[in-house]
This record gives sequence, C-alpha cells and structure tokens, in this order.
Amino acid sequence: MTADALPTVITRQSITAAFTFSDLATVRDRVALRLRLGRAADHRDVTFSELHAGATGFAAALAEHGALPGDRIALLLPHSDRLIMSFFGAVLGGFVPSIVAWPTVKMDKEKYQRNLRAVVGNLEARWLVTEGDVRAGLGDALGETRVVAAAFANTAAPAPTPPPPPSTATAFIQFSGGTTGTQKSVAISWEHLATQLDRYARVLGLDDADRFTSWLPLYHDMGLIACLVLPFIARLPVSTFSPIEWVMDPRGFLRSFATDRPTLCWLPNFAFSFLAKRAPKEALDLSSLRRIINCSEPVRSDSMDAFLTRFARDGLRSDALHTCYAMAEATFAVTQSTDASPPRRLDVSIEALRTGELASSPGPTRTLVSCGPKLDAVEIRIVDDAQAPVAERVVGEIWLKGAFMMDGYLAPRAGATSRDAFTDGWYRTGDLGALVDDHLYVTGRKKDLIIIGGVNVYPEDIESTVGELDGVHAGRVVALGLVNEVLGTEQLVVVAEAETDAAAGSADARAGTELLIRAAVLTITGIAPTHVFVVPPKWIVKSTAGKIARAETRARLLSRWDDLTNRSTETPGEN
Repeated sequence: MTADALPTVITRQSITAAFTFSDLATVRDRVALRLRLGRAADHRDVTFSELHAGATGFAAALAEHGALPGDRIALLLPHSDRLIMSFFGAVLGGFVPSIVAWPTVKMDKEKYQRNLRAVVGNLEARWLVTEGDVRAGLGDALGETRVVAAAFANTAAPAPTPPPPPSTATAFIQFSGGTTGTQKSVAISWEHLATQLDRYARVLGLDDADRFTSWLPLYHDMGLIACLVLPFIARLPVSTFSPIEWVMDPRGFLRSFATDRPTLCWLPNFAFSFLAKRAPKEALDLSSLRRIINCSEPVRSDSMDAFLTRFARDGLRSDALHTCYAMAEATFAVTQSTDASPPRRLDVSIEALRTGELASSPGPTRTLVSCGPKLDAVEIRIVDDAQAPVAERVVGEIWLKGAFMMDGYLAPRAGATSRDAFTDGWYRTGDLGALVDDHLYVTGRKKDLIIIGGVNVYPEDIESTVGELDGVHAGRVVALGLVNEVLGTEQLVVVAEAETDAAAGSADARAGTELLIRAAVLTITGIAPTHVFVVPPKWIVKSTAGKIARAETRARLLSRWDDLTNRSTETPGEN
C-alpha cells in the first residue's frame, strides 16, 4: 500500500485513550461517520468532534439520571447516529453498554416483549435507554431495570471521568448470534478487545487510506466490532446504512461505492447472492474495494461466484473476495483469509462428507470454501464425538481457546459467568468443520445435522438448493430431522415459503412446488424427504441475526402438523 500504515500495536491503553477521545485535538475535523440513513437529502458526515460532543452529552445525561460508573446500560434505539453516540457515550462515562435489537414491523409484539425482558434480565441492566412508542409500551420500569428516554444533556456539561479500567474490566456486552432461545450475553473485557483489534488490524493490513462501509446491525458482533469499533479505534471513516432500508432497496448501498470509495466491507453469505440478484442494471463502481469479506459460516462457493460474476464488470477484482470465521464469543474474528493466503476451495465427495471426511472421489461433489487461517493468539482444535482430536480433513466439532475468547456466558445474579460451554479451557462452538493446510473449512452446525440411516445430511445444502427453485422464497427454507421412533432414525422434512400468499393458497401451485423440491433434494442427498410443506410468506421463524430459528420453527411445525398434512385449513404467516 502507498498510504501510511497504522500503529502496529493496539493495546488496552491505546483503545482506552481512543474511547476517551484523548487525541481529539488531532482528529477533531476528521470524518468518523458517513450517515447514509433515510433520504439522500438527509445524508451527512459526522466528525470526531461532533461524535465526541454527542457522546459527552449522553454520558452527562446518564449521570444526571443517577447512573454510576460500572452500571450496565441496555441501549434500545433504532439504527442511527443517536445509537452510535449513545454507545460511545456510555463507554466514555465508564458505564457498560449493550445494544439490544430494535423491533421491526415483522416481529410479533408479545414475543418481542418476552425476549426483551429475558435479555435485559440476563444482562442485569440497571438502565434501559429507549425512545418513542417503545418506551411508552414499556412503562417506567422493566423488572428492576429503570426505563429512561434517550437524551443528550447540554454538551457543555462534563461527562463522568472514571479512572482507567483494569484489563479484566468489561468494556461492553454483546450477544451471541444463536438461533434458539434467548440470545446469550458475552462480556468483552478491555484485554479481549485490545488483543482482537490488534491481531485483526494486522491481518487486514489497515492503513490511513482505508474506508469502511456497512449496513449491518450493531447488536451483533460483525456490525459492532468490525464495522464500528475497529474503524473508530483506527480513526477511519465508516459509511453506515440502515439494515431495514438496505434489504428493502440495496441500490443506495451499491451506488455509494462510487462516491464514498470504501475499501473494506463485511457481509453475511446470503447478502452475496442477494446483491447479485437485486443489483440495478446501471453501471456501478466497486473498484475501490480491496476486501469484501464473507463472514457467515459456512461460506458458499455459488454465492461468491454469483457476486463476482455480477460485479466484475463494475470493477470488482476477484482477489478482493475474502472470508472470515467469527463469533461474539471470540470478540469477533477467529480466522481471516489474506492476500498471501486467500480463500481456498475443495471439491469434496458428498458421499465422503456424509461420513465425516473431506475427500475427493468419483461421483457428486460439494465445493467448500475455506474461512482462512487462524489469527494469532487463538488455537483451533477439531474433535470427534468422544472429544478426542481428529486428523486433518476429518470433520468434527470446532473448539477454540485464546486471548480474546470470552471467559464464559454471563449468568444472572451478581455478574456470574457460566462455563458450561467449556471443556478443559476449550470453548465448544457447536460448529462442524475441518482443518486442511491450516485453513478452516466450516461445514455446518452440530445440532442442525440430520442423521438418516447413519448418513449425515447437512440442512444448509438442502436449504440453499431449494431456495433457488422457482416458486420458493430464497432464504426462507428450513430442513429438519424428525425422529421416527418406529424406524429408529430421523426422517427428513423440508418447509419452504412460497413467494406469495396466493401461491401458498393454491393447492395446484403447492403441489407443483413440492414436486420440484422433492426432486432437487433427492438429487443432492440421495434421500427422498418424508414430508415437504409449502407454506405462506413469513411462516418460518428467524432470529434477530436473520438466521433460521430452528427450534421455534420446529415447534411451530409440530403444533400445526395436522393442519399441514391434512390441508384442511390454511396456516397464515406470522413472522
């Protein structure tokens, strides 16, 4: 690179200094945020001086309410500059913030309220900061948590000035991206954060010419760590878009590449296929990107290929496509491909994969894409069902240990942590994968694996294939294994949302789509699904991370089994 490299070492002291804006005299006029929210006429840039003023005002407002350093603060605000300033203000004042998912029109209100109470209770948050109708619906208290309006005090008012925190102190709390039950809380210490950012910035090769862009929600680690905290610490600008506006119309996001000239972008795997399909036909300019990182396991080769095919004519270079394996429990990144060690591909036998091995042989194959080699300061172990390490190319559960790994999930009462997910100091991720030449290949989730007659079936393969069929809503397919007690094995059940309510309500349309699904599943797995259900839009339950909530979808399926199999009544969409 021709630009100046950033400092080679990020330490607890340096990130503490960044969060307290001790370098404000140097960076005050530098752009921190490019707000690309709402109408184009409302788009604006926010300097570090303006960000500091907003953060200071929020910290002062919290102190005026009676908040004390160390108090846990739940931030329930829409994706906005107010949310970002509130987050940095809470850290600036010595509080411990956590960003909670803002409700959307798709969410069931009662379900959202139950989850919110569970999340806030698990956090043991003393304060919940929100606004508008959401605050009115919550009242003044949520259990022992006080509900207060988002406010910014007179910026002349001094913010609290707590002493520098010890390395083991919690900087903020983020949530796991789980798809079952209440999301788990992960406390990120200053030492965890410093180690992660230092190792990750080095792998990315950050310099002062870098620019970030993101539509990712801030209540998940990819949006918070990679696309807000990292550029903030590096004093680099980030263009921020609304997650809701982005999915409704991605054109503004794509067009901004020509004006904002971002060099770094993170996307979940589905977004690569989504953008390839939904991109406008007009000429675009993606030539500024040096890394666009697929950070959703498992990475799918067809998604990457579709994206490159669509945008190559718009200046996207093939070497800009990168991959990463990340999770809240590891602060963020565990692995990352690099220019020197780019993503690798393996064409593996589907038959061998069913028995847990990445091997090549005649017959149908599946192309796996690696998530890159591990970062320094973390170890990866692949183990079998007996928790014994396995050889290279053998699929097993991914275990992690390292300097930026969580100490345990937060457990209610007095800030305790749960170590139930650890064995001998290793965190059991629940993900399945294998190591090949130091690159990690993620194949699926252990709990989602369907075993039929001793053969492993990966639901992600089925869901991706079925989602491409005519009449099926892409990304709204779930494959489940239901135990047949008589046969002593699981039976394969596929639930797919139709593209329209009309299609779901037509017996002929359902029958035609079901036949397509059965044929496609049989082709890729060699197994005929026992049941295929074509359901209305919004029927399948998804988590706040946009992932299929399998346990809740399974429960909905079982509760309505008779209606679905008899088709005596239509089941309306609800989610």
